Amino acid sequence: HSHSAIGTKVSISTSS
Repeated sequence: HSHSAIGTKVSISTSS
């Protein structure tokens, strides 16, 4: 699920 981890990281960064 490494792909999911990257997507989550980007999502949080964008949300900030």
